Amino acid sequence: MNSTDLQILIITGGLFIPVLAFISWLSYRHGDKKRRIWEEALQKDLPGFKLQHFYRKAFWIGTLQNHTVIVHLQSKTSKIIRIKLKSSKKLYLAVKPSASSKELRNWTGWENPEPGFYLHSLPQGPSKEENLSHFARLRSGTKRQLLQEANACESLSLSPDWTNVLIGKEKALQFYDENETLLASPELMLQLPHGTSVPETVAKIAPLLKELEADLT
Repeated sequence: MNSTDLQILIITGGLFIPVLAFISWLSYRHGDKKRRIWEEALQKDLPGFKLQHFYRKAFWIGTLQNHTVIVHLQSKTSKIIRIKLKSSKKLYLAVKPSASSKELRNWTGWENPEPGFYLHSLPQGPSKEENLSHFARLRSGTKRQLLQEANACESLSLSPDWTNVLIGKEKALQFYDENETLLASPELMLQLPHGTSVPETVAKIAPLLKELEADLT
């Protein structure tokens, strides 16, 4: 490569980098605008809910059907609804009625006690033994309802507090107004498309919440 070629390469690179940066900025602005639109739609769907931001992520918390409910955006197409259960028994259970072979290959270390149900231990708990013990408490009718609901949404799971996982214990307690009971409570987590009504969803699954609490008491 001679000096002329090198100069051309430097000039081309100098022009290309600002263009790339501008495209990235436009993409960011577009994504930020769409996020604000989804947040505004959620705010209208959740009257009376408290909104807080952590690490540029919006979290809503309020009460529906006598349960504490947390909502946050998940992706360009979906949101997460997390409903606190009145129980102290933690369970990390993913409900996948029709998991593909490709999905299952990525689930190394997951227990599969029954078709459609997958258990996994976490460093902060529950342990493998706790998972299996608490899963055994679920009645057949409860498991049938879990499978039905999982078929109706993008994903469904039972898990320990997920706010702690997302933003850390200190900020999670701040979010819960220092309520350590909420931090310790398990939750039913659903991933649903934008546009799905949160109050209607929680009302629909209220019978399942009662069954889960009865089984995990």
